[in-house]
Amino acid sequence: MSKKFLAAILAGLFAASLTAAEENKYSKNGFFIGISGYNLAPRGDLNESLVLWHFEKAFYVPKMKQATGFGLGFGFIKPSAIWDIVFLRSSHETDLEGTASQTIFYSVEATGRALLFKKSPIQPNLLFGISIPWLQVRKGAQLADVTSNATYYGMGLNLGAGLTIHLLPRLFISGGVVYRYLGFLYVSGEGKGRDINDLRVGHGGPEWGKLLRTQSLGPSFGMSFIF
Repeated sequence: MSKKFLAAILAGLFAASLTAAEENKYSKNGFFIGISGYNLAPRGDLNESLVLWHFEKAFYVPKMKQATGFGLGFGFIKPSAIWDIVFLRSSHETDLEGTASQTIFYSVEATGRALLFKKSPIQPNLLFGISIPWLQVRKGAQLADVTSNATYYGMGLNLGAGLTIHLLPRLFISGGVVYRYLGFLYVSGEGKGRDINDLRVGHGGPEWGKLLRTQSLGPSFGMSFIF
């Protein structure tokens, strides 16, 4: 057997072992848990001074400053896709008609990401998701001289793009930009919930007649461990 032929065989075996190792490392299937962070900078109706009324009760729509929040979730990863469910929370400084307050943003999100370049340690991804958000606004409702917290409930849509990077066989990180579109349907203030469409702009004013709508575009990041 010639040296050239032996070298060719060894080179082939080496390449095959690298391919197998790469497939084992970067084509992982399995369930995972993860932590994440995101930036939420609400625009639209949550970036204006607005008060909605139900007879004698006022609901102050929060004018929220941007903030960084964190999440905890679980999901499943394949070489071509990631699916997960995440619980998010962030705390925002808030203005209520000139009065300083605080709004806590919560959201449960179901997200899918399509991964490109199946056998690469760095995979671009496209993100699509739906969410169930709610806001807890400190002193966001008022009846006569009595103030109470207000809670807004809604639905949302997420779109985004980014990168997924496989650091170890069971550890990967993801980062990118996410656009969130949120619509809030109901509000409660230590009492029965109200349809936001039926509230009025100003005491005795015209009917609001639509959802509270807000948008946010910002970075997100996460780290996950595969079982």
